[in-house]
Amino acid sequence: MNEYASSSRRATMLSLRSMAFTLGGATGLVCLGVVALYTSIATAWLVSACLYLVVARGYLGLGRLARRHEGGVDAPLRASA
Repeated sequence: MNEYASSSRRATMLSLRSMAFTLGGATGLVCLGVVALYTSIATAWLVSACLYLVVARGYLGLGRLARRHEGGVDAPLRASA
């Protein structure tokens, strides 16, 4: 992320990323706590594992997409004729 953010916006981008991760983690903990409360801890672990697999698959897909378009972010914009 550092290589794609300008120096004037880097701190803001990193702060927003950190805030998003913290919010996502807190939301996940609360939701899985509710699942464990109404079912069992084993079920909460199973739900967590399933969500992790889905997210990991999406993350890997985004990585492949980024590698396919590598260099496109820094490429200069061209005026269309």
